[in-house]
Amino acid sequence: MKFLYIGSDDLFSRHELGFLVALSTLGSVDVIQLGRRAGIEKLRISSDNGVWDALLYRIPCEDILHIHKCVNAVKSLVGTEEWDFVFATPRMPVLVANLLFNKRKPVILRLWSIRAAKIVNNLLLGGYKDLIIFIPSVLANLIYILNSTYTMTLDNVTYTFASKVYPVIVDRIIKVYPPYGYIIKRSTSTYASKILEIVDRGDYILSFTVLSKRGVYLKVEAKPQAEVLYLLAKKTDIDVILAGSTLED
Repeated sequence: MKFLYIGSDDLFSRHELGFLVALSTLGSVDVIQLGRRAGIEKLRISSDNGVWDALLYRIPCEDILHIHKCVNAVKSLVGTEEWDFVFATPRMPVLVANLLFNKRKPVILRLWSIRAAKIVNNLLLGGYKDLIIFIPSVLANLIYILNSTYTMTLDNVTYTFASKVYPVIVDRIIKVYPPYGYIIKRSTSTYASKILEIVDRGDYILSFTVLSKRGVYLKVEAKPQAEVLYLLAKKTDIDVILAGSTLED
């Protein structure tokens, strides 16, 4: 089978990299990144399903006003007829995929979060600005879902919220928990070597927390998570690996 994956910067998220490896076990995968740069490179990705290579095409495409130029660029690069399934992430990628294939091929939307679904928790923790984005978030994700054949959610919260908010199209929404993956780089730093030693030894806690972000994410998710991990490291004999943040953060 042949798969086409269209994403933006979010394709480098660990759940998307793991998904690309999972697809690679079923057939060949070509990956398109819509962004600022142009180029072609080979990604070497590792996951629970092993180590696989995927070809990455970078296509400059950020402005929705020029979406047809993006569609033509993708079409000239990879064509439209040889793919069995097309996967796309929210925003520009799924809109481009829908225009490109026009119902000729199934387009599956990868939906890992709906910001409106977090509004209750965010309000309880002081994120009152999220009230403003509730309706726009619901409408935007409805547009993405309508531009796909099926929508693949990655967690129970997103699946439950989407099923309740969009009951008319609930039969197009599924839930599939993702494997995680990462890009293998040729060089490894001293820090990476130490982390791998701990991983090989076992009995550790590994967490990804981005403390460089600001706003509600920092207050509601990143900082509390980092504090819990710090207390675990301080009060137990278990090694704690905190990835995704600098020492200064």
